[in-house]
Parts: sequence; structure tokens; C-alpha cells
Amino acid sequence: MILRRKRLVAVFAHPDDESFGPGGTFARYAAAGVEMTLVCGTRGEAGSIGHSKRYGPDLLGRIRQAELEAAVEVLGFRALHLLGYPDREVPAIGGERGSADVLAILKAVDPEVVIAFHPSGISGHADHRAMTAYAELAVDRFTAETGRRLVLQYWTLPLSVTSQVKDRELPPVPDEDITVILDTAPFAEVKRRAVHCHRTQLAFYEQLLNMPGPDGQFGVERYVTAGAPRRSPLARGLFPEELEGGDQVEGSA
Repeated sequence: MILRRKRLVAVFAHPDDESFGPGGTFARYAAAGVEMTLVCGTRGEAGSIGHSKRYGPDLLGRIRQAELEAAVEVLGFRALHLLGYPDREVPAIGGERGSADVLAILKAVDPEVVIAFHPSGISGHADHRAMTAYAELAVDRFTAETGRRLVLQYWTLPLSVTSQVKDRELPPVPDEDITVILDTAPFAEVKRRAVHCHRTQLAFYEQLLNMPGPDGQFGVERYVTAGAPRRSPLARGLFPEELEGGDQVEGSA
């Protein structure tokens, strides 16, 4: 299915969230003609992984912003909005300001789909949880003010995957909550290229490769659709016509 003239907005906390997380999804939808906008809360200046430890906050923020700009180009985003929130202090922004900042972008873009991390924060990171909360509030406000309901999709690692990760404990998300499973194997190389744009964070790359099953090969990405009942029939994609059982995005298996 070609999805030209469709739009999505992705909302995350840090440079690299878009690549290490749903990078395959973004590559897939860019190939289908979807116009994509990324909202990133921080410049990642408080990062502590790999080469991040070599730099002070100001320099690291500039470096990671440049890394993000390169990854955005690889993945096919049309626009990037950096909100400039302080890294590791995103919850302090508060729901009123955070949701207003995201809402302004939603109104400007007028998307059909919004993507964020699962409310668990994937790793449990407080910044991740806060940005998802701001996205949720913004989606609700968008509906209240425009009368149009957006589809909010949470990128998720289910318990069947996280229970096999040995080096860290991740918040459990039941497999029964998953509503969309995307085959992203045809776009794995694009995701790898985007991941490699984040050179300061590549120490985390090995952890990704050690994920069990197709996750470690960037072959599959999973979502929970906000408001969907548990044990819903699996949808073919993230957009409304795909949730209703339409054809898969062209280029997918």
C-alpha cells in the first residue's frame, strides 16, 4: 500500500531514541511515501554511554544534535523539532508546557498517527515516560480542540523479549497487549545506518544485537495502539486503514 499524503509525528526524549527504537518503522513508512516529523525533547547532553563520557554537556549536546540530524536524514524524516528540554530533567517541564509544545506541532502537521515509546518508558527512563505523557496529553487536547481523533501508537518491547535480556531488568509489557507487529526486516540496513549515525552511543549497539529472536536483527517492531482492547486481532500497520485490515505497506513481507 502506498501511503502518500499521509503524515505521522514521532515524539521522543533523546537523540538516538528514533533510531535504536522504531528506526525500521520509520524507514518502512518513508519508503511508502509517508511524511514524517520528529519531535525530540532534549539534545542528549547528559548522556553517559560510550564516547559520551569524553565530552562536557555543551559539546556533547552539539555533537548529539548533529548525530540526530544525520540519522533523521537517513530515516527519511521531513522535519525535526528540538524542544531543548534539559536532559534527565524532562519530567520537570510539566504536563502543561510539555503538552502545549507537542500540541503546537500536531496542529501544524495535522498527522493521522503519533508514535511514542510505551508509557513504561521501555527502559523505565523518566525522560521517556515524561515525553510519552506529553504526547498523550497533546493527542487528547488535539481531539478536544479539533474534533479529530489521532491514532497513538506506542513502540514496545513485550515480555517475551525483555524476559530474555540478561544484563538489565526492563519493565514488563504483556504480549497480549501488542496490537501491531511490523515486519521491518527489509529495512534493517537503513536502521543500522541510522544507528551508526549516533557514534557517541554505539556502545549500546551491542546490546541491541544481543536482543533475542528477530529483534536483534532489526527484523520486527511491535506496537500497542492506545485505547485498543487487550488481545486485539493484530493489525497490518499503524495507520487507520491498516488497523482496519487493509493491505500491508508496499515493500513489506
